[in-house]
Amino acid sequence: MASARRKTSARRTEEPAPARRPVRRPSSGGPPTGLIIAGLLVGLAVLGWAFMSSTNKGSSASTMIFAAEKALADGMSSNDVNTKLKKAEADSGVTAEQRIRINELRALLKERDKQTALDVHNSVGTVFVEKKLRNYSQKYLEGDPEPAKARVFLERCKEFHERWPEHQETDWVERQERRFKTIVDLSQPPTLADVTWKAEALTYAKPRDYTMAFRALDSFIAGASAEDKLVASNYKLKLQGERDEYHVDRMLQAQFEFETNNDEGKAIAWLVHGVIGAGDQAMSDEAADYLLKMPSAAEYLRGYKSKQPLVFERLLEHPAVKAFAADNDI
Repeated sequence: MASARRKTSARRTEEPAPARRPVRRPSSGGPPTGLIIAGLLVGLAVLGWAFMSSTNKGSSASTMIFAAEKALADGMSSNDVNTKLKKAEADSGVTAEQRIRINELRALLKERDKQTALDVHNSVGTVFVEKKLRNYSQKYLEGDPEPAKARVFLERCKEFHERWPEHQETDWVERQERRFKTIVDLSQPPTLADVTWKAEALTYAKPRDYTMAFRALDSFIAGASAEDKLVASNYKLKLQGERDEYHVDRMLQAQFEFETNNDEGKAIAWLVHGVIGAGDQAMSDEAADYLLKMPSAAEYLRGYKSKQPLVFERLLEHPAVKAFAADNDI
């Protein structure tokens, strides 16, 4: 019996297990889920980009316009403000309203630059009033002044009005004019006393302006009587003799300042006055040649242009200086 049971058990063990039937899942008939999710993400990204593009339209222009407004309010340079406005215009999304604001800022910038230029111009007039009018008046016009000295003052007042018609010192100048117009009539030609005093006033101190002194004398001599012409011509010869000595002395002084004192600025100052005030072409050429060989000539000439424009204006009358200025963008 035991043997039979073992055989039966062995047979059961050797019988193979019934195969499991596979379970079928229902088919959806559409694309895989991964592709659907990826498509949704791409769609959302496109919508987000479109939304951001619409809300950020002109945002770069807006940023640059704000920066330009701040730069203008802070007194930054015109180049700095214009650079920001150009960047605003370059934004492909700049709006019509933003273009209007850009034009408004440009108009404000133009007005500011105009006022700044006027302020700088008038600051030169302030120096003119102080040195050429107030100092002169205090020195020569106290009490009952000589007509010749009053005439020089009125001529300078006339130049002031021509150059600085909007200057804040205009009222003071006009009050002084009313004081002297009763004794001098500028519509009348100058007398011998007038012209000799004018020449003396131009050449009695340093720096001396023989150029303007000789122009005044030559103009007078051209229409003077024989007697006045002789006196004026002799006076001019006297000034020319003094000028020859003065020119040599000032050229040596310029050399001393540059080579011994290492003061290029002082050397250039004397050479500048040599160019404009010598009243002789050869002497003016000598001063100009030395001036333009200075290491910092261009830099100093830029300084004269911005701070002493009346001097720079006369410097440009010399051909070599004018050409040098043009070559160096001065």
